[in-house]
Amino acid sequence: MSTVSGATEYEDSLVLLTPDYLLLRRYYFPIPFPKKIPLEQIEEIDSSPVRLLSGGLRLWGASDPRYWYPLDFLRFGREKIYTLHLKDQFVSPRFTVVRCLQFEAALAAHHIRV
Repeated sequence: MSTVSGATEYEDSLVLLTPDYLLLRRYYFPIPFPKKIPLEQIEEIDSSPVRLLSGGLRLWGASDPRYWYPLDFLRFGREKIYTLHLKDQFVSPRFTVVRCLQFEAALAAHHIRV
């Protein structure tokens, strides 16, 4: 979803990307509040295929303290898992989106490579 400047550039049931921030829905546990991440805090975004041992069965939370997964009941059926590397943060959020190509195109518009 692409709109005028200052509005939503990508949105699905899991994430919202605007010109200023990335919002990960249902992030915090036990109450699924979102996490708002300013784009200037993002150092890098990696992606990997969804696999059993790469977090594919992780519904919410973490087994490795370096990574945190927002709530997603359908994660295993998705195409990719994205890992955010944030400035001055130990924990890296790992999340999925519904439409990978549109999400990556919206990131590219901000010169954020995946």
